[in-house]
Amino acid sequence: MTNWILSDVNLSAIPIIPLDSNKERWISDTTWNVIEKRRSTKSKYNQARSERLKEKLQIEYSELNKEVKKKARKDKLQYIEGLANEAEEACKHGELSTVYKITKQLCGKSNNNDTPVLSKNGERTNQISVILDAFLSYKEFRPSRIGKTEFPCQFPCPWHNKTFDMYSSVKTSSTWRFTADGQAFFTSDSEEPGEYIHKCYQITERFIIVREADSRFFRCYPIYYNPETPLEFIMGGGNFFRSINQTGEFTDLCEFCKEPRYTDILSATGPPTISTLSLDCTRPSACSPPGKVCNPSDTIPKACPTTATPTITADPKTKKSGCGKKKHTRP
Repeated sequence: MTNWILSDVNLSAIPIIPLDSNKERWISDTTWNVIEKRRSTKSKYNQARSERLKEKLQIEYSELNKEVKKKARKDKLQYIEGLANEAEEACKHGELSTVYKITKQLCGKSNNNDTPVLSKNGERTNQISVILDAFLSYKEFRPSRIGKTEFPCQFPCPWHNKTFDMYSSVKTSSTWRFTADGQAFFTSDSEEPGEYIHKCYQITERFIIVREADSRFFRCYPIYYNPETPLEFIMGGGNFFRSINQTGEFTDLCEFCKEPRYTDILSATGPPTISTLSLDCTRPSACSPPGKVCNPSDTIPKACPTTATPTITADPKTKKSGCGKKKHTRP
């Protein structure tokens, strides 16, 4: 019960408390943009398989790291000068409490908890009435549970024992080879040696969560799959995350099943018939924007097409009578 309460509180806070509320206040938005770019480059480096690509990303990360440090030093100097000017003005007007507060900030001992929140208009504010109103209004429409979940899971039946080629705008060098039991698939790339196994861990709504072998690394893929064309589907990628000592199902997908960074088409029958790379939904029903919300009743079709076995009936006209009787002839 406690876990659900914590989950509800977290869901309520997502659209109200800014995601950067815990960041250093002296870092400017420009510097944070460079930090996010550096973080993205590091993530790409960790996922890269090619040594040539890793070398390129390492150089890019090194340049971004230098730029972050340079901008951060400049931001901190401006922040300290701003506080000093503010303290000087407060001293002129006899506002000793403000001077005391600024002094504690400069000494690194500030315990100021006036973190701003977002109002309905998207503006930051510290007014307690606006904060309460924002939480109460969000409580009226926020979802409280995730949708249909299959744990442990199997991939859709038509994919079993099939090999899918990956297409973006054209055919790529990557393939997914599903096992006969539907519990895992192997990824491979013609430009790199070896295969990597991914096990089906959980399916919730239109999201497939796979585990890399028996490691602590997972991936979340939003899927668009039409049963009328069972051997091709659209996959959204880029959501790579780590979970230590994970044994049960995931009950909160919002942290890692985010809007995908790219989409691909996988086809086991040659060039796909799907003409678009877009997904009709990209975030779970219990999660907040961004992204197109999925329906909590959505699911990925699982059954293989069944064919009825025809029953053979005997034709009454061809039915033989008197079978097994001996014919007697008169002498």
